[in-house]
Amino acid sequence: MGFRDFASSDPNFVWCQNPNCPSGQEHVGGVDQPIVTCQACGFRTCFKHQIPWHEEMLCDEYDERVRLSNDERQSRMQQELASIAAIHEATKPCANKACKAPIQKIKGCDHMKCKSKCRRFRLSKVGLKSLIVAIRCAV
Repeated sequence: MGFRDFASSDPNFVWCQNPNCPSGQEHVGGVDQPIVTCQACGFRTCFKHQIPWHEEMLCDEYDERVRLSNDERQSRMQQELASIAAIHEATKPCANKACKAPIQKIKGCDHMKCKSKCRRFRLSKVGLKSLIVAIRCAV
């Protein structure tokens, strides 16, 4: 067992989080005194999180910020999935195989034209059948 492995096995041993410092030290204060100041370079490390010290935040505040960040990320992901589902439900893909942008009829006659990328296909309803007419739009 090398020194690094031996030192890392001690729960009170902390490696300096400064990327330019290879030092470490024993920290007897534990989580009650979470700031570890490196004796070699003076860099401050959080004992509890084993990261550079989170300035202007206590460990509990840092934990809350991380929890909120994770909750916010999860909420945004759920909103994004709901948006994608709503788009798929309310639209049809453009008939141009190179485009496939979602298009939606909002009002007016039965003519639809892609305003997203290609601007060239429109849908005309004739009776019960729908025909895709490839024409250059005047847009």
